[in-house]
Amino acid sequence: MPRCFKDSILSLQHSTALSQPTRIDISSAKTATTAFGLNLLCNGLATNKSVTYLNMSGCCRSPGAIEMLADVVRKHESITELVLQSNEITDRKVKSLCDAVRDNETLTEIDLTDNIIGDAGAGHLIDLVVCNMMVAHILLDKNNLSPEKKSQVVHSLLLNSQPSKLKQLYEPLYLNSSRVTCVVLNGHDTANDTGKVLNNISCRVLSNCLESNTTVRTLKLPNNRISDEGAELLALLLVRNQVITNIDLHGNMITKVGAGKLAAALGSNTTVQALDLSEQLPEPIADADLKELQTQLALNKEPLALKRLIPLLRDNDPSVTCVDLGAFGQAAPSDKTCELLIDALQGNTHVTEVIVSHCPGLERKGLADLLDVVAKGEPPVRTLRLCGMKLTDADGWIITRLIKSSKVLRVIDLSENDFTNVSEWTTHLLETNHTLQEMNLTNAVGRADPEDVAQLNIALSINTQPIELKNIILRAYSNDPGLKEISLVEYEGSAFGSSYQYRRRYGDRAAELLANALGNNRYVKKLDVSNNVISDP
Repeated sequence: MPRCFKDSILSLQHSTALSQPTRIDISSAKTATTAFGLNLLCNGLATNKSVTYLNMSGCCRSPGAIEMLADVVRKHESITELVLQSNEITDRKVKSLCDAVRDNETLTEIDLTDNIIGDAGAGHLIDLVVCNMMVAHILLDKNNLSPEKKSQVVHSLLLNSQPSKLKQLYEPLYLNSSRVTCVVLNGHDTANDTGKVLNNISCRVLSNCLESNTTVRTLKLPNNRISDEGAELLALLLVRNQVITNIDLHGNMITKVGAGKLAAALGSNTTVQALDLSEQLPEPIADADLKELQTQLALNKEPLALKRLIPLLRDNDPSVTCVDLGAFGQAAPSDKTCELLIDALQGNTHVTEVIVSHCPGLERKGLADLLDVVAKGEPPVRTLRLCGMKLTDADGWIITRLIKSSKVLRVIDLSENDFTNVSEWTTHLLETNHTLQEMNLTNAVGRADPEDVAQLNIALSINTQPIELKNIILRAYSNDPGLKEISLVEYEGSAFGSSYQYRRRYGDRAAELLANALGNNRYVKKLDVSNNVISDP
Protein backbone atom coordinates (compact mmCIF):
# COMPACT_ATOMS: atom_id res chain seq x y z
CA MET A 1 0.00 0.00 0.00
CA PRO A 2 1.51 3.38 -0.98
CA ARG A 3 2.82 5.47 1.92
CA CYS A 4 0.51 8.43 1.21
CA PHE A 5 -2.47 6.08 1.26
CA LYS A 6 -1.46 4.53 4.59
CA ASP A 7 -0.84 7.96 6.14
CA SER A 8 -4.28 9.18 5.08
CA ILE A 9 -6.01 6.14 6.59
CA LEU A 10 -4.10 6.57 9.85
CA SER A 11 -4.93 10.28 10.07
CA LEU A 12 -8.62 9.44 9.71
CA GLN A 13 -8.52 6.59 12.23
CA HIS A 14 -6.64 8.52 14.90
CA SER A 15 -8.18 11.98 14.48
CA THR A 16 -9.12 13.85 17.64
CA ALA A 17 -11.10 16.94 18.43
CA LEU A 18 -7.85 18.92 18.39
CA SER A 19 -6.35 17.23 15.34
CA GLN A 20 -8.79 16.58 12.51
CA PRO A 21 -7.58 16.32 8.88
CA THR A 22 -9.26 18.68 6.39
CA ARG A 23 -7.42 17.54 3.25
CA ILE A 24 -6.95 13.97 2.01
CA ASP A 25 -4.71 13.74 -1.06
CA ILE A 26 -3.45 10.34 -2.22
CA SER A 27 -3.02 11.31 -5.87
CA SER A 28 0.77 10.89 -5.50
CA ALA A 29 0.27 7.12 -5.25
CA LYS A 30 -0.43 7.06 -8.99
CA THR A 31 -1.66 3.45 -8.76
CA ALA A 32 -5.08 1.92 -8.29
CA THR A 33 -5.81 1.04 -4.70
CA THR A 34 -6.84 -2.43 -3.60
CA ALA A 35 -10.38 -3.12 -2.49
CA PHE A 36 -9.11 -3.64 1.03
CA GLY A 37 -7.26 -0.32 1.14
CA LEU A 38 -10.15 1.58 -0.40
CA ASN A 39 -12.53 0.01 2.09
CA LEU A 40 -10.37 1.19 5.01
CA LEU A 41 -10.25 4.71 3.57
CA CYS A 42 -14.00 4.83 3.00
CA ASN A 43 -14.69 3.61 6.53
CA GLY A 44 -12.44 6.36 7.88
CA LEU A 45 -14.20 9.00 5.76
CA ALA A 46 -17.63 7.78 6.80
CA THR A 47 -17.01 8.71 10.42
CA ASN A 48 -15.04 11.90 9.73
CA LYS A 49 -16.77 15.29 9.70
CA SER A 50 -13.80 17.57 8.99
CA VAL A 51 -12.43 16.63 5.55
CA THR A 52 -13.34 19.25 2.96
CA TYR A 53 -10.91 18.28 0.18
CA LEU A 54 -10.57 14.73 -1.18
CA ASN A 55 -8.16 13.96 -4.05
CA MET A 56 -8.28 10.37 -5.33
CA SER A 57 -6.78 11.01 -8.78
CA GLY A 58 -5.48 7.84 -10.44
CA CYS A 59 -6.40 5.69 -7.44
CA CYS A 60 -9.94 4.51 -8.29
CA ARG A 61 -9.46 2.55 -11.51
CA SER A 62 -10.20 -0.86 -10.04
CA PRO A 63 -13.71 -2.36 -10.48
CA GLY A 64 -16.26 -0.99 -8.03
CA ALA A 65 -13.90 1.67 -6.66
CA ILE A 66 -15.89 4.69 -7.95
CA GLU A 67 -19.15 3.14 -6.76
CA MET A 68 -17.71 2.52 -3.26
CA LEU A 69 -16.37 6.08 -3.04
CA ALA A 70 -19.66 7.47 -4.33
CA ASP A 71 -21.55 5.77 -1.53
CA VAL A 72 -19.30 7.51 1.03
CA VAL A 73 -19.71 10.93 -0.62
CA ARG A 74 -23.48 10.46 -0.69
CA LYS A 75 -23.67 10.70 3.10
CA HIS A 76 -20.65 12.89 3.83
CA GLU A 77 -21.38 16.25 5.42
CA SER A 78 -18.16 18.24 4.94
CA ILE A 79 -16.47 17.40 1.60
CA THR A 80 -16.75 20.42 -0.72
CA GLU A 81 -14.15 19.50 -3.37
CA LEU A 82 -13.76 16.04 -4.94
CA VAL A 83 -10.86 15.42 -7.37
CA LEU A 84 -11.04 12.25 -9.49
CA GLN A 85 -8.62 12.89 -12.34
CA SER A 86 -7.27 10.02 -14.48
CA ASN A 87 -9.51 7.28 -13.07
CA GLU A 88 -10.83 5.86 -16.37
CA ILE A 89 -14.33 6.94 -15.37
CA THR A 90 -16.91 5.88 -17.97
CA ASP A 91 -20.45 7.07 -18.59
CA ARG A 92 -21.76 4.23 -16.41
CA LYS A 93 -19.46 5.12 -13.52
CA VAL A 94 -20.26 8.82 -13.74
CA LYS A 95 -23.96 7.92 -13.47
CA SER A 96 -23.26 6.11 -10.18
CA LEU A 97 -21.40 9.16 -8.95
CA CYS A 98 -24.18 11.53 -9.99
CA ASP A 99 -26.86 9.39 -8.35
CA ALA A 100 -24.86 9.46 -5.11
CA VAL A 101 -24.14 13.20 -5.16
CA ARG A 102 -27.70 14.18 -6.09
CA ASP A 103 -28.73 14.76 -2.47
CA ASN A 104 -25.36 15.87 -1.07
CA GLU A 105 -25.62 19.36 0.43
CA THR A 106 -21.93 20.31 0.75
CA LEU A 107 -20.13 19.27 -2.45
CA THR A 108 -19.53 22.27 -4.71
CA GLU A 109 -16.68 21.20 -7.03
CA ILE A 110 -15.94 17.95 -8.89
CA ASP A 111 -12.79 17.52 -10.98
CA LEU A 112 -13.21 14.78 -13.61
CA THR A 113 -10.31 15.80 -15.84
CA ASP A 114 -8.65 13.11 -18.00
CA ASN A 115 -11.27 10.37 -17.94
CA ILE A 116 -13.33 8.69 -20.68
CA ILE A 117 -16.68 10.38 -20.13
CA GLY A 118 -18.80 10.83 -23.27
CA ASP A 119 -21.98 12.72 -24.13
CA ALA A 120 -24.14 10.24 -22.23
CA GLY A 121 -22.11 10.87 -19.09
CA ALA A 122 -22.41 14.61 -19.67
CA GLY A 123 -26.17 14.16 -19.72
CA HIS A 124 -26.01 12.58 -16.24
CA LEU A 125 -23.92 15.53 -15.03
CA ILE A 126 -26.47 18.00 -16.40
CA ASP A 127 -29.25 16.15 -14.56
CA LEU A 128 -27.15 16.33 -11.40
CA VAL A 129 -26.65 20.06 -11.71
CA VAL A 130 -30.36 20.63 -12.29
CA CYS A 131 -31.23 18.65 -9.14
CA ASN A 132 -28.38 19.80 -6.88
CA MET A 133 -28.03 23.56 -6.62
CA MET A 134 -24.84 23.30 -4.56
CA VAL A 135 -22.65 21.96 -7.40
CA ALA A 136 -21.05 25.01 -8.98
CA HIS A 137 -17.92 23.65 -10.75
CA ILE A 138 -17.29 20.51 -12.79
CA LEU A 139 -13.97 20.18 -14.65
CA LEU A 140 -14.20 17.99 -17.78
CA ASP A 141 -11.05 18.64 -19.80
CA LYS A 142 -9.50 15.66 -21.62
CA ASN A 143 -12.68 13.59 -21.90
CA ASN A 144 -14.71 12.39 -24.90
CA LEU A 145 -17.42 15.04 -24.85
CA SER A 146 -18.62 16.89 -27.93
CA PRO A 147 -18.18 20.68 -27.72
CA GLU A 148 -21.96 21.11 -27.70
CA LYS A 149 -22.46 18.78 -24.74
CA LYS A 150 -19.60 20.33 -22.80
CA SER A 151 -21.15 23.74 -23.40
CA GLN A 152 -24.46 22.50 -22.00
CA VAL A 153 -22.74 21.31 -18.83
CA VAL A 154 -21.03 24.68 -18.43
CA HIS A 155 -24.32 26.47 -18.99
CA SER A 156 -26.07 24.34 -16.37
CA LEU A 157 -23.31 25.16 -13.91
CA LEU A 158 -23.69 28.85 -14.62
CA LEU A 159 -27.34 28.61 -13.67
CA ASN A 160 -26.50 26.71 -10.49
CA SER A 161 -24.52 29.63 -9.14
CA GLN A 162 -27.50 31.92 -9.55
CA PRO A 163 -30.46 32.82 -7.33
CA SER A 164 -33.30 30.32 -7.59
CA LYS A 165 -35.62 32.95 -9.09
CA LEU A 166 -33.29 33.40 -12.07
CA LYS A 167 -33.10 29.62 -12.52
CA GLN A 168 -36.89 29.48 -12.57
CA LEU A 169 -37.10 32.27 -15.13
CA TYR A 170 -34.45 30.90 -17.47
CA GLU A 171 -36.53 28.39 -19.38
CA PRO A 172 -39.57 30.62 -20.03
CA LEU A 173 -37.24 33.43 -21.09
CA TYR A 174 -35.24 31.15 -23.36
CA LEU A 175 -38.43 29.71 -24.86
CA ASN A 176 -39.82 33.23 -25.42
CA SER A 177 -42.89 32.71 -23.26
CA SER A 178 -45.50 35.41 -23.80
CA ARG A 179 -46.32 35.22 -20.08
CA VAL A 180 -43.07 36.96 -19.11
CA THR A 181 -42.84 40.61 -20.18
CA CYS A 182 -41.08 41.98 -17.09
CA VAL A 183 -38.04 40.49 -15.31
CA VAL A 184 -37.56 41.71 -11.74
CA LEU A 185 -34.54 40.37 -9.82
CA ASN A 186 -33.96 42.76 -6.93
CA GLY A 187 -30.88 41.79 -4.94
CA HIS A 188 -32.66 42.53 -1.67
CA ASP A 189 -35.33 39.95 -2.51
CA THR A 190 -33.09 37.22 -3.97
CA ALA A 191 -30.61 37.49 -1.08
CA ASN A 192 -33.42 36.92 1.40
CA ASP A 193 -34.55 33.92 -0.64
CA THR A 194 -31.29 32.02 -1.24
CA GLY A 195 -28.47 34.16 0.09
CA LYS A 196 -27.41 34.82 -3.52
CA VAL A 197 -27.55 38.03 -5.53
CA LEU A 198 -26.94 38.63 -9.22
CA ASN A 199 -23.34 39.00 -10.40
CA ASN A 200 -21.49 39.19 -13.69
CA ILE A 201 -22.21 35.53 -14.43
CA SER A 202 -25.90 36.36 -14.02
CA CYS A 203 -25.53 38.88 -16.83
CA ARG A 204 -24.09 36.16 -19.08
CA VAL A 205 -27.05 33.90 -18.24
CA LEU A 206 -29.54 36.69 -18.92
CA SER A 207 -27.79 37.63 -22.14
CA ASN A 208 -28.05 34.02 -23.35
CA CYS A 209 -31.75 33.69 -22.69
CA LEU A 210 -32.82 37.21 -23.74
CA GLU A 211 -30.77 37.52 -26.91
CA SER A 212 -33.64 36.28 -29.11
CA ASN A 213 -36.48 37.03 -26.70
CA THR A 214 -39.27 39.21 -28.14
CA THR A 215 -41.62 39.51 -25.15
CA VAL A 216 -39.62 41.05 -22.29
CA ARG A 217 -39.88 44.84 -22.25
CA THR A 218 -38.60 45.61 -18.75
CA LEU A 219 -35.42 44.35 -17.05
CA LYS A 220 -35.04 45.34 -13.39
CA LEU A 221 -31.82 44.18 -11.70
CA PRO A 222 -31.29 46.64 -8.81
CA ASN A 223 -29.22 46.17 -5.63
CA ASN A 224 -27.01 43.36 -6.92
CA ARG A 225 -23.27 42.89 -7.49
CA ILE A 226 -23.07 43.61 -11.19
CA SER A 227 -19.82 45.35 -12.10
CA ASP A 228 -18.31 46.68 -15.35
CA GLU A 229 -17.83 43.16 -16.69
CA GLY A 230 -21.54 42.45 -16.26
CA ALA A 231 -22.41 45.83 -17.77
CA GLU A 232 -20.39 44.91 -20.85
CA LEU A 233 -22.31 41.64 -21.20
CA LEU A 234 -25.59 43.53 -20.94
CA ALA A 235 -24.28 45.99 -23.52
CA LEU A 236 -23.75 43.12 -25.97
CA LEU A 237 -27.32 42.03 -25.26
CA LEU A 238 -28.65 45.49 -26.13
CA VAL A 239 -26.97 45.37 -29.53
CA ARG A 240 -28.84 42.15 -30.36
CA ASN A 241 -32.12 42.72 -28.53
CA GLN A 242 -34.33 45.45 -30.02
CA VAL A 243 -37.34 44.88 -27.76
CA ILE A 244 -36.36 45.86 -24.21
CA THR A 245 -37.37 49.45 -23.39
CA ASN A 246 -36.61 49.87 -19.67
CA ILE A 247 -33.57 48.73 -17.65
CA ASP A 248 -32.98 49.34 -13.93
CA LEU A 249 -29.41 48.77 -12.68
CA HIS A 250 -29.37 51.10 -9.70
CA GLY A 251 -27.50 50.04 -6.59
CA ASN A 252 -24.92 47.84 -8.35
CA MET A 253 -21.12 48.20 -8.69
CA ILE A 254 -20.82 49.74 -12.15
CA THR A 255 -18.33 52.57 -12.82
CA LYS A 256 -18.04 55.08 -15.64
CA VAL A 257 -16.30 52.38 -17.70
CA GLY A 258 -19.39 50.17 -17.64
CA ALA A 259 -21.59 53.19 -18.30
CA GLY A 260 -19.48 53.93 -21.37
CA LYS A 261 -19.98 50.37 -22.65
CA LEU A 262 -23.73 50.68 -22.24
CA ALA A 263 -23.78 54.09 -23.93
CA ALA A 264 -21.83 52.74 -26.91
CA ALA A 265 -24.26 49.82 -27.23
CA LEU A 266 -27.22 52.20 -27.22
CA GLY A 267 -25.79 53.73 -30.36
CA SER A 268 -26.91 50.52 -32.11
CA ASN A 269 -30.10 50.09 -30.09
CA THR A 270 -33.37 51.85 -30.94
CA THR A 271 -35.72 50.70 -28.18
CA VAL A 272 -34.22 51.35 -24.71
CA GLN A 273 -35.57 54.68 -23.44
CA ALA A 274 -34.79 54.40 -19.72
CA LEU A 275 -31.66 53.03 -18.03
CA ASP A 276 -31.09 53.73 -14.34
CA LEU A 277 -27.46 53.70 -13.14
CA SER A 278 -27.98 55.69 -9.95
CA GLU A 279 -26.53 54.85 -6.51
CA GLN A 280 -23.65 52.68 -7.72
CA LEU A 281 -21.21 51.35 -5.11
CA PRO A 282 -18.76 52.22 -3.71
CA GLU A 283 -19.48 55.62 -5.23
CA PRO A 284 -22.05 56.95 -7.71
CA ILE A 285 -21.16 57.68 -11.33
CA ALA A 286 -20.66 61.42 -11.97
CA ASP A 287 -23.27 63.17 -14.12
CA ALA A 288 -20.58 64.14 -16.63
CA ASP A 289 -19.76 60.45 -17.15
CA LEU A 290 -23.41 59.69 -17.81
CA LYS A 291 -23.91 62.43 -20.40
CA GLU A 292 -23.39 60.21 -23.45
CA LEU A 293 -25.68 57.55 -22.00
CA GLN A 294 -28.42 60.13 -21.42
CA THR A 295 -27.94 61.44 -24.96
CA GLN A 296 -28.40 57.98 -26.46
CA LEU A 297 -31.49 57.36 -24.33
CA ALA A 298 -32.95 60.67 -25.47
CA LEU A 299 -32.24 59.78 -29.11
CA ASN A 300 -34.21 56.57 -28.70
CA LYS A 301 -37.27 58.71 -27.94
CA GLU A 302 -36.75 60.64 -31.17
CA PRO A 303 -37.46 59.55 -34.77
CA LEU A 304 -35.03 57.01 -36.18
CA ALA A 305 -33.97 59.46 -38.88
CA LEU A 306 -32.65 61.85 -36.21
CA LYS A 307 -30.84 59.04 -34.37
CA ARG A 308 -29.07 58.14 -37.61
CA LEU A 309 -28.24 61.75 -38.42
CA ILE A 310 -26.70 62.76 -35.07
CA PRO A 311 -23.54 60.55 -35.35
CA LEU A 312 -22.90 61.91 -38.86
CA LEU A 313 -23.10 65.49 -37.59
CA ARG A 314 -20.82 64.68 -34.67
CA ASP A 315 -18.28 63.09 -37.01
CA ASN A 316 -18.42 66.15 -39.28
CA ASP A 317 -19.35 63.95 -42.23
CA PRO A 318 -18.86 66.05 -45.40
CA SER A 319 -21.79 64.33 -47.10
CA VAL A 320 -24.23 66.02 -44.68
CA THR A 321 -24.67 69.64 -45.74
CA CYS A 322 -28.36 70.08 -44.90
CA VAL A 323 -30.34 69.44 -41.71
CA ASP A 324 -34.11 69.22 -42.25
CA LEU A 325 -36.28 68.88 -39.12
CA GLY A 326 -39.27 68.26 -41.35
CA ALA A 327 -37.65 65.06 -42.59
CA PHE A 328 -38.00 63.52 -39.12
CA GLY A 329 -41.77 63.24 -39.52
CA GLN A 330 -42.60 65.33 -36.45
CA ALA A 331 -45.24 68.06 -36.52
CA ALA A 332 -44.03 69.16 -33.10
CA PRO A 333 -40.31 68.47 -32.54
CA SER A 334 -39.49 68.85 -28.86
CA ASP A 335 -37.00 71.12 -27.16
CA LYS A 336 -34.97 67.94 -26.63
CA THR A 337 -34.83 67.44 -30.40
CA CYS A 338 -33.29 70.89 -30.76
CA GLU A 339 -30.96 70.26 -27.82
CA LEU A 340 -29.65 67.08 -29.43
CA LEU A 341 -29.13 68.84 -32.74
CA ILE A 342 -27.39 71.79 -31.11
CA ASP A 343 -24.97 69.48 -29.31
CA ALA A 344 -24.22 67.52 -32.49
CA LEU A 345 -23.67 70.68 -34.57
CA GLN A 346 -20.93 72.00 -32.28
CA GLY A 347 -17.71 72.04 -34.31
CA ASN A 348 -19.40 70.95 -37.55
CA THR A 349 -17.98 72.68 -40.63
CA HIS A 350 -20.04 71.17 -43.47
CA VAL A 351 -23.70 71.97 -42.75
CA THR A 352 -24.65 75.03 -44.82
CA GLU A 353 -28.46 74.77 -44.79
CA VAL A 354 -30.96 74.27 -41.96
CA ILE A 355 -34.66 73.68 -42.65
CA VAL A 356 -37.19 74.07 -39.86
CA SER A 357 -40.27 74.28 -42.06
CA HIS A 358 -43.84 73.13 -41.41
CA CYS A 359 -43.15 72.23 -37.77
CA PRO A 360 -45.56 74.71 -36.12
CA GLY A 361 -45.67 72.73 -32.89
CA LEU A 362 -41.97 73.28 -32.18
CA GLU A 363 -41.52 75.06 -28.86
CA ARG A 364 -40.25 78.60 -29.42
CA LYS A 365 -37.46 78.21 -26.87
CA GLY A 366 -36.08 75.21 -28.74
CA LEU A 367 -36.31 77.12 -32.02
CA ALA A 368 -34.57 80.18 -30.55
CA ASP A 369 -31.74 78.07 -29.12
CA LEU A 370 -31.23 76.34 -32.47
CA LEU A 371 -31.18 79.67 -34.34
CA ASP A 372 -28.60 81.01 -31.89
CA VAL A 373 -26.24 78.26 -33.11
CA VAL A 374 -27.04 79.19 -36.72
CA ALA A 375 -26.28 82.83 -35.94
CA LYS A 376 -22.82 82.04 -34.58
CA GLY A 377 -21.69 80.62 -37.90
CA GLU A 378 -20.55 77.31 -36.44
CA PRO A 379 -21.51 75.40 -38.53
CA PRO A 380 -21.34 77.90 -41.42
CA VAL A 381 -25.06 77.92 -42.26
CA ARG A 382 -25.77 80.13 -45.29
CA THR A 383 -29.45 79.26 -45.78
CA LEU A 384 -32.22 79.00 -43.17
CA ARG A 385 -35.78 77.99 -44.05
CA LEU A 386 -38.64 78.65 -41.61
CA CYS A 387 -41.63 78.19 -43.95
CA GLY A 388 -45.09 77.50 -42.58
CA MET A 389 -44.10 77.79 -38.92
CA LYS A 390 -47.08 80.02 -37.99
CA LEU A 391 -44.68 82.65 -36.70
CA THR A 392 -46.22 86.01 -35.74
CA ASP A 393 -45.07 89.31 -34.29
CA ALA A 394 -45.03 87.56 -30.89
CA ASP A 395 -42.19 85.46 -32.27
CA GLY A 396 -40.53 88.35 -34.08
CA TRP A 397 -37.90 88.65 -31.34
CA ILE A 398 -36.46 85.32 -32.49
CA ILE A 399 -35.90 86.64 -36.02
CA THR A 400 -34.67 89.99 -34.69
CA ARG A 401 -32.07 88.31 -32.49
CA LEU A 402 -31.01 86.11 -35.39
CA ILE A 403 -30.51 89.04 -37.76
CA LYS A 404 -28.70 91.07 -35.11
CA SER A 405 -26.13 88.40 -34.29
CA SER A 406 -25.82 86.42 -37.53
CA LYS A 407 -22.25 86.09 -38.84
CA VAL A 408 -22.54 84.20 -42.14
CA LEU A 409 -26.26 83.68 -42.88
CA ARG A 410 -27.23 84.89 -46.38
CA VAL A 411 -30.75 83.59 -47.03
CA ILE A 412 -33.81 83.31 -44.76
CA ASP A 413 -37.08 81.86 -46.02
CA LEU A 414 -39.97 83.14 -43.89
CA SER A 415 -42.79 82.39 -46.33
CA GLU A 416 -46.23 81.35 -45.05
CA ASN A 417 -45.94 83.09 -41.69
CA ASP A 418 -47.67 86.23 -40.42
CA PHE A 419 -45.61 89.33 -39.52
CA THR A 420 -46.81 92.93 -39.43
CA ASN A 421 -43.77 94.64 -37.87
CA VAL A 422 -40.52 94.35 -39.84
CA SER A 423 -38.96 97.76 -39.22
CA GLU A 424 -36.65 96.49 -36.48
CA TRP A 425 -35.22 93.92 -38.87
CA THR A 426 -34.34 96.73 -41.27
CA THR A 427 -32.54 98.61 -38.52
CA HIS A 428 -30.30 95.66 -37.68
CA LEU A 429 -29.61 94.92 -41.34
CA LEU A 430 -28.35 98.44 -41.78
CA GLU A 431 -26.38 98.68 -38.56
CA THR A 432 -25.03 95.26 -37.52
CA ASN A 433 -25.71 92.62 -40.16
CA HIS A 434 -23.54 92.65 -43.27
CA THR A 435 -24.19 89.15 -44.69
CA LEU A 436 -27.96 88.59 -44.99
CA GLN A 437 -28.93 89.30 -48.59
CA GLU A 438 -32.24 87.58 -49.20
CA MET A 439 -35.49 87.03 -47.29
CA ASN A 440 -38.39 85.16 -48.84
CA LEU A 441 -41.47 86.88 -47.40
CA THR A 442 -44.12 85.31 -49.64
CA ASN A 443 -47.44 85.18 -47.77
CA ALA A 444 -45.63 86.37 -44.65
CA VAL A 445 -46.02 90.17 -44.54
CA GLY A 446 -49.37 90.71 -46.18
CA ARG A 447 -50.57 92.81 -43.26
CA ALA A 448 -47.34 94.77 -42.81
CA ASP A 449 -46.85 98.41 -43.88
CA PRO A 450 -45.75 98.28 -47.56
CA GLU A 451 -43.26 101.06 -46.94
CA ASP A 452 -41.63 99.08 -44.12
CA VAL A 453 -41.38 96.06 -46.41
CA ALA A 454 -39.83 98.20 -49.14
CA GLN A 455 -37.22 99.55 -46.72
CA LEU A 456 -36.44 96.01 -45.61
CA ASN A 457 -35.84 94.95 -49.20
CA ILE A 458 -33.56 97.95 -49.76
CA ALA A 459 -31.54 97.01 -46.68
CA LEU A 460 -31.19 93.45 -48.01
CA SER A 461 -30.07 94.80 -51.39
CA ILE A 462 -27.47 97.01 -49.73
CA ASN A 463 -26.03 93.87 -48.09
CA THR A 464 -25.41 92.40 -51.54
CA GLN A 465 -22.76 95.05 -52.05
CA PRO A 466 -19.22 95.17 -50.68
CA ILE A 467 -18.94 96.56 -47.18
CA GLU A 468 -17.10 99.64 -48.47
CA LEU A 469 -20.02 100.61 -50.69
CA LYS A 470 -22.53 99.79 -47.95
CA ASN A 471 -20.77 102.24 -45.64
CA ILE A 472 -20.82 104.93 -48.32
CA ILE A 473 -24.54 104.40 -48.97
CA LEU A 474 -25.38 104.58 -45.26
CA ARG A 475 -23.33 107.74 -44.84
CA ALA A 476 -25.12 109.26 -47.83
CA TYR A 477 -28.53 108.34 -46.38
CA SER A 478 -27.61 109.93 -43.06
CA ASN A 479 -26.35 113.15 -44.70
CA ASP A 480 -22.89 112.76 -43.19
CA PRO A 481 -21.24 116.21 -43.72
CA GLY A 482 -17.85 114.53 -43.95
CA LEU A 483 -18.86 112.72 -47.14
CA LYS A 484 -18.29 115.22 -49.95
CA GLU A 485 -16.80 113.06 -52.69
CA ILE A 486 -17.62 109.50 -53.78
CA SER A 487 -15.38 107.49 -56.09
CA LEU A 488 -16.28 103.96 -57.12
CA VAL A 489 -12.80 103.47 -58.56
CA GLU A 490 -10.20 102.07 -56.17
CA TYR A 491 -6.44 101.78 -56.61
CA GLU A 492 -3.89 99.42 -55.13
CA GLY A 493 -0.13 99.04 -55.45
CA SER A 494 1.30 95.70 -56.62
CA ALA A 495 3.82 93.58 -54.76
CA PHE A 496 6.99 94.08 -56.79
CA GLY A 497 7.57 97.80 -56.62
CA SER A 498 5.63 98.55 -59.78
CA SER A 499 2.11 99.91 -59.61
CA TYR A 500 -1.05 99.11 -61.46
CA GLN A 501 -4.61 100.29 -61.39
CA TYR A 502 -7.10 98.00 -59.61
CA ARG A 503 -10.79 98.68 -60.17
CA ARG A 504 -13.72 97.24 -58.24
CA ARG A 505 -16.39 97.12 -60.93
CA TYR A 506 -19.89 98.00 -59.74
CA GLY A 507 -23.09 97.34 -61.68
CA ASP A 508 -26.54 98.84 -62.15
CA ARG A 509 -27.85 97.64 -58.76
CA ALA A 510 -25.01 99.40 -56.97
CA ALA A 511 -25.74 102.57 -58.91
CA GLU A 512 -29.46 102.36 -58.13
CA LEU A 513 -28.81 101.96 -54.40
CA LEU A 514 -26.35 104.84 -54.39
CA ALA A 515 -28.76 107.05 -56.33
CA ASN A 516 -31.52 106.41 -53.79
CA ALA A 517 -29.15 107.30 -50.97
CA LEU A 518 -28.11 110.55 -52.67
CA GLY A 519 -31.72 111.60 -53.34
CA ASN A 520 -31.89 113.86 -50.30
CA ASN A 521 -28.16 114.24 -49.62
CA ARG A 522 -26.91 117.84 -49.24
CA TYR A 523 -23.15 117.35 -48.94
CA VAL A 524 -21.83 115.12 -51.72
CA LYS A 525 -20.45 117.37 -54.49
CA LYS A 526 -18.48 114.93 -56.59
CA LEU A 527 -19.26 111.40 -57.85
CA ASP A 528 -16.91 109.24 -59.95
CA VAL A 529 -18.38 106.00 -61.32
CA SER A 530 -16.13 105.67 -64.34
CA ASN A 531 -14.69 102.34 -65.52
CA ASN A 532 -17.49 100.27 -63.97
CA VAL A 533 -20.23 98.18 -65.60
CA ILE A 534 -23.06 100.60 -65.03
CA SER A 535 -25.20 100.60 -68.16
CA ASP A 536 -26.83 104.00 -67.66
CA PRO A 537 -25.02 106.18 -65.12
